[in-house]
Amino acid sequence: MSLQELELTGKETLITKVNLSLNKIFINLLKAQSEERGIQYITHLGWLVLLSKICEIDKETGYIVGNTTKNEIHRKKIAQNLRKVCQIIKQDEQKKTTVRLEYPFEDMGEMLVLWTRDNVIEILNCLKRVDQYYGINAVRVLSENYSQTIQKKRVVIESEEGNFNELPHFCTFAKRGQNICDKECDV
Repeated sequence: MSLQELELTGKETLITKVNLSLNKIFINLLKAQSEERGIQYITHLGWLVLLSKICEIDKETGYIVGNTTKNEIHRKKIAQNLRKVCQIIKQDEQKKTTVRLEYPFEDMGEMLVLWTRDNVIEILNCLKRVDQYYGINAVRVLSENYSQTIQKKRVVIESEEGNFNELPHFCTFAKRGQNICDKECDV
């Protein structure tokens, strides 16, 4: 995976488990053949690298992911926004060693340093622009007839919008058993 577009050196921690490859996780997620347990070890920067790979910000032509939208995909603007998020995270990761909290909060220093109000607003604004530049529109959908169950490591969702049989990572917004109110779709 190309790290240059995100101005990463390769020394940053992208995944916290030894002998686990971000590339392998990416391939497994694309194939959607089995549940990928490695996603729990991906860091904030690791997720940004995966997102940059999906958006193919390192390419000028010969895209693998087709443009199914009617809009032009602005990969350079996507890269700028993902770089900005990386800068915020890298800057604050350097501070995490200086934050020492007492029990029972001793393991929360990293989270508290990174997720300040200003950082959250800036990160969310950047990611919203990434969606816009890629042509993704998140729409709110409410369904009276909604159900969600897990069957053999799959999430089965039934609603007025249709039925979905997906891997568990497909359902990221809602807790199981509660209504999902957001979904992504092409514009």
